[in-house]
Amino acid sequence: MINPVQLWGSRRRAFWKEAAYYWSYVGRSLSQGFLFFALIGGMYVYIQWLETLPENFAYYWLVVPLITWPIAHSPIRTFLQQADRVFLLPAESRIGTYFNRALRYSFLWQAAAAILMTLVLWPLYKIAKPEAPIFLLLVGFLLLVKWGNLLGSWQEGKVVHKRSRWIVRWVRWIASASVVYTLYEQGVPAAGLLSLVWIVILWIAYRKMSQYPVPWEYLIQKEQAHKSMHYLFFSWFIEVEHLPNRVKPRRWLTAVTSRFPFHPKSTYLYLFTKTYIRSETASIAIRLTLIGALLLILLPNPIWKTAAFAVFVWMSCVQMSSLDQYHRYTFWLKLYPISPGDKKSAIIRISFASLLGQTLLLSAVLLWQCEAVGYSWAMVAIMLMFISMYCFIGMRKKLKRTSLQL
Repeated sequence: MINPVQLWGSRRRAFWKEAAYYWSYVGRSLSQGFLFFALIGGMYVYIQWLETLPENFAYYWLVVPLITWPIAHSPIRTFLQQADRVFLLPAESRIGTYFNRALRYSFLWQAAAAILMTLVLWPLYKIAKPEAPIFLLLVGFLLLVKWGNLLGSWQEGKVVHKRSRWIVRWVRWIASASVVYTLYEQGVPAAGLLSLVWIVILWIAYRKMSQYPVPWEYLIQKEQAHKSMHYLFFSWFIEVEHLPNRVKPRRWLTAVTSRFPFHPKSTYLYLFTKTYIRSETASIAIRLTLIGALLLILLPNPIWKTAAFAVFVWMSCVQMSSLDQYHRYTFWLKLYPISPGDKKSAIIRISFASLLGQTLLLSAVLLWQCEAVGYSWAMVAIMLMFISMYCFIGMRKKLKRTSLQL
């Protein structure tokens, strides 16, 4: 007979045992030192920026989106596996304790992220609005909203129709953003009344929709996607043997491969271009570029602008190092008479094209926003040389070592 409490405990311990193994390699790399100094530098820039704020600064344009994200983004970690749809299905009526623990576990981690973001933005809020409520009262209310979002996320997963699920999710995000805005502008009482209105609206919406008792397929899919993100991150520092693929169509980009010549030498170029476009690697590259461009616009000091430019180009290089992990254990590739050198050249070409595009976009923003033009041009030239050396020297050596290990 299945014991939900023991099953949850064993699944959670197994995940963290594996994660601890990979984190040990992350800790041995030089990246954590670099990120530590980047964090210290970011805190210094943030403090300096707070001292230059005008009296009528529209803080809510910055605070509301940054607080809404950790509040409304509410994935539920269940540690479910593919086989559970068969072996746990007979125990569906007795598995409630398992999912209750999954909700509490998810809440603790996400609440910590929400508290951290609230703490970081508190000085900005306090300067822009001196009559701000007590910090503990603000955090307590946000945690209640966070718990409501987590329960709403659970109900969304049970919705049968995908389109209805997306609609009600967007409504929940809009509700969270409006509550956060009201909280920071009007205070706790007004935000509490608005929250009650949204709770009634969402409760009625959930009751009107067809729902599964337990959305096994949806929960397993989300759990696999979450593990995929973990493995993708760890692959920046160590070779991950079981890197799952999270495929996204992105039809507006896949037409790029239609320009490749129909020739055996283009096989790997076609395959890895499709893989890059449809995987999380492209998503991370887009997010890094957008966040980097935003920082280049917001940072006031030219030195910090160029430093942020260098950091985001470096982070883009690190995330591109995971591209060679895809299809590494795909057996059918070894059946075709294709040269291994074509794979190396394809990965290097794709990586260089992506990094060059990101660097040029960030360079355009840097040159547009930075007053020290000569210093900016020098940094752009240095980073262009850096990505060239990274792709054509560093990545080539890494791919050579990988091929020898295989």
